[in-house]
Parts: sequence; structure tokens; C-alpha cells
Amino acid sequence: MNTLKNWNDWCNDKILLTSADTEKDLIISPNAILGIEGGAESTILHLVDGIIVEAKEDVETILGYISELIVASNARREAAAKAQREQYEALQAAAKEDAKASEG
Repeated sequence: MNTLKNWNDWCNDKILLTSADTEKDLIISPNAILGIEGGAESTILHLVDGIIVEAKEDVETILGYISELIVASNARREAAAKAQREQYEALQAAAKEDAKASEG
């Protein structure tokens, strides 16, 4: 799967496909996909707001990309939660040290 380089983290949750009509890149959020229609040579994606695009990739490839994004998103979410937990524990330890120092 192609990934977008030098963009913010939120852009990593996008699929980079190829337009069947113009051969140009399509950047699509999986959350915007309402339906997928597989054809012989392309796939039609039904998006929010009635937008319909045709991609060269087949249905299995697109679903594979979405699966990869879910795994990557969950990993980022877990890493962020771990970092927050460590920061919280460090603040709690510092607060206990301050409380001990002010008592003694």
C-alpha cells in the first residue's frame, strides 16, 4: 500500500488509489466509503454526499488497504495511550515527592 509522505498523522488514515478514468491519484478516507462495487476492470466507490469514483484497484486490494489502515491506526492509538499513561504516572510520582518534601 502506498502511504502519504510528509503529511500530518491524520492523513495516514487515507487510501491512495488510482483513478480509472484519469490515471491520477485518488486520496480517500475509508470513513467516507458507503459502498464498493467490483467490476471486471475497476471498482466503483460510493462515497458520502453522493460522490462516486472509479478506481483501478480491485475490491480485495481496497479492502486489504482498509485492513492495513485499521491495524496501523490501532497501533498509533495504543502508542499514544501508553505515552499518556507514562506521563500521568510521572506526574503522580512527582506530586508524591512534592508532598513528602513539604511534610518533611
